[in-house]
Amino acid sequence: MCKDYGSYCGICLGVKPGGQLYLRDLNPIISLFARQRIQIDLINMSHYRFPDFTHFLHLKDHYSNFSYVQGLQSKSATEVQRALEIYLSTNPSPMLLQSDNGRKFVNATIKALLVERKIGEVHSSPNSIEPANEIFKKYFDANLREYGITATDNDPKYGKFPHVTLLIARTVYQMNKTRAHDGSTSPMAVYFRMDPIIEENYQKLIKILKKMTSSPTDAEKAKVLKHELETILEKQQSVCHVENSDRRK
Repeated sequence: MCKDYGSYCGICLGVKPGGQLYLRDLNPIISLFARQRIQIDLINMSHYRFPDFTHFLHLKDHYSNFSYVQGLQSKSATEVQRALEIYLSTNPSPMLLQSDNGRKFVNATIKALLVERKIGEVHSSPNSIEPANEIFKKYFDANLREYGITATDNDPKYGKFPHVTLLIARTVYQMNKTRAHDGSTSPMAVYFRMDPIIEENYQKLIKILKKMTSSPTDAEKAKVLKHELETILEKQQSVCHVENSDRRK
């Protein structure tokens, strides 16, 4: 089934010399709880000609789809490090930060910050954040139009819009409060574990994972722990309804 799906996926397909298509070797990304893996990317907003920002830094929790966005004056490593440090100072640190291989993310400055905060890092294409970038731009454009400004506006007020930071916050709030397609829950509810059932399952998950990783176990005990883990995951998914493809990756 995965191969059949991949044959229709532009990201999953590669091109050999001569133009022959082939299915890439892909490993699924699995997240068991919020803040286990945060994906990071830049959104190019230079076409808006805002005086203070050329790019937006987008951080997205892989498990919950919860987003955080901050404006940058440039896409330099220094600007990215500054914005990332602000994020880490106001949010619980994730276990892992995933980014692409761009110099803005792979450098000594970012490395030192992650080592200081005891955050692991992985560099690969964070494909599941790219659709979220497009969703952000869609919401952002809609909010901007409420002020009578469009992406092709030549009006002098276009490049002098004074409320960009407020507009970012409003857009991110809309994304994080939007429920899943089935109407079950929102990224904000999952990220902050507002549902008591989610909180209970989360704590059970942590305990089981610690048992599985803290010390060697015999085959029978490992089998029992694996069954407990699968049971909790089923309960967690029944509450969060994370069956959409982005949350399963």
